[in-house]
Amino acid sequence: MKNIEFIKRNNSKELISEFPNSTFVTSQYDFTDAIIGVTSDGKIVYDHFCMESIIYRSHDKDGYDYTEDFDDEDHYADHVHEKVCILQNQFQSTYYYENPPLFCTDSEFLENTYPSLIEFETGVFEDEMYDDEEE
Repeated sequence: MKNIEFIKRNNSKELISEFPNSTFVTSQYDFTDAIIGVTSDGKIVYDHFCMESIIYRSHDKDGYDYTEDFDDEDHYADHVHEKVCILQNQFQSTYYYENPPLFCTDSEFLENTYPSLIEFETGVFEDEMYDDEEE
């Protein structure tokens, strides 16, 4: 695993203007609420689990019961998880040379440390995209 250091930032016009060369996730879903910060080299950091939650809320709002399309709620949850992972992989590969966004999947950090950080404070999470062999 690799430690990623970032500065806690909320999505704002200031963030966008300060990092005009950064890649922000754009899709049919509005993931701006999933932004948790930015690295020193301008990579926007997203909360993976918040992205999943945004998809669930979006599905709830449109009134269709998506769980009926799957064997059970676990299969539906797997589907949403895969959807977010595919989107994240697309952004990381498409913008590999153009400052791709990062996606925090460190649930312990997100649940215990992140809430206590104040805006502009530095935080460190483990990036599970890297295994020990790559370091």
